[in-house]
Amino acid sequence: MEPVTDDSSRIEDIEPQATVTGTSKPLYRFFRGEPGSIGIVMLSLGTSQFLIGIPMKIDLLENSSQSYTQFWLGILFIATGILYILSAKSPSKKLVTASMAVSIVSIIATVLSFFEYLMSMWKMLRIDIYYPDYDIIYYNLTNEGDPWSAYHAEQLAAVEGVLLFYCFVGAVLLIVITAFARAGLRSVKTQAVVIMHNRPQQ
Repeated sequence: MEPVTDDSSRIEDIEPQATVTGTSKPLYRFFRGEPGSIGIVMLSLGTSQFLIGIPMKIDLLENSSQSYTQFWLGILFIATGILYILSAKSPSKKLVTASMAVSIVSIIATVLSFFEYLMSMWKMLRIDIYYPDYDIIYYNLTNEGDPWSAYHAEQLAAVEGVLLFYCFVGAVLLIVITAFARAGLRSVKTQAVVIMHNRPQQ
């Protein structure tokens, strides 16, 4: 009589085993927005605004620098640029989240600064209405100096226009990169990968 073999044990021996490992989905959607390049542009815009604010602050004619707009907006742009450059080099969920939070604050500040620059530029273009009295108080100029004074006001208005352009470009870039950062954070999900291992037959 032939010995009875346990078929169930043989089936278990040849049955493949499954190993489940967890992997993280990369922030590929975030990198589509080119955070490194946008970070460099934001860093340049912030530095330019900060430097422009220094001579405008010491100017005797009242302008947008009286509320230190160029300084705090420049610092926000610089901080945003640095965060996105770091996010591009060493991406992590916490760093991208911090970058997106600073971007949202910067967007709000950019909108406020835009209207501040716009109002200041409008005042500069209409400075000829009250500038003669201003000259007598601060510059001690005669009426012959009024053409130069109006010329100086137009120069400041042009600078305010440049700052308006900086705000527009910065706002567009911040909105775009914030959208990509949000999409990238939503794409970070844990996936299960099943690896099948065939055990050798005995």
